[in-house]
Amino acid sequence: MALAAPVRSPVVEVPVTDLQLARASMRHERVNGNLQQRGKKCFNNSIEEGRGTLGGLLGEEVTYDFFTGPQPAWERTPENNPYHFDLILRGRSPITVDVKTKRQEYDGAPAPHYFATVCAKNIEQVCDIYWFVRVHTAGEKAWILGWLPKKEFFRIALFFKKGDLDPTSHLGWRFREDCYNVSVRQLWRADTPAALQEAWAHYTAVDGSK
Repeated sequence: MALAAPVRSPVVEVPVTDLQLARASMRHERVNGNLQQRGKKCFNNSIEEGRGTLGGLLGEEVTYDFFTGPQPAWERTPENNPYHFDLILRGRSPITVDVKTKRQEYDGAPAPHYFATVCAKNIEQVCDIYWFVRVHTAGEKAWILGWLPKKEFFRIALFFKKGDLDPTSHLGWRFREDCYNVSVRQLWRADTPAALQEAWAHYTAVDGSK
């Protein structure tokens, strides 16, 4: 059963701070070091073969700072076990969150018809929700797009195969991998940790599963 009238997400532009960049860069160095120790150049199923790792980490740092308050809203996933989810929203019923980040070169906010994407290689990740972010390649700003419960995402997502034309692109861009996509306008909004907790609790009550 689907939720009735969820609050749709407006795209929220946020500045990228020097501290966020520093934290992402430091984590990037540690990630590369851990991969090299295991004889790897990138994570398994990396679409860009590791080139997007820093951008993904920056998306996590922007998300970590998005909810402001006297105490951090999030707990970080231990770096020795980062594959299923990235963050945990604190609360009576903690929510595991996988942050999905895309990089973009143009300055304008992502349009409502643009896609939020999950690679088909990563659908076995065990998390409660997907949280979508875009970061500017210049590293000066980012956009919080919104979130969806994992199950709801796949209920409404469109599937495209590697090489298919992206119908939202005016430049003839084609998908690099098989992937699932929903429009930015379909994502849900959460301005505070309490709002996200409330929406998640309502969803699990209506859907009957966690």
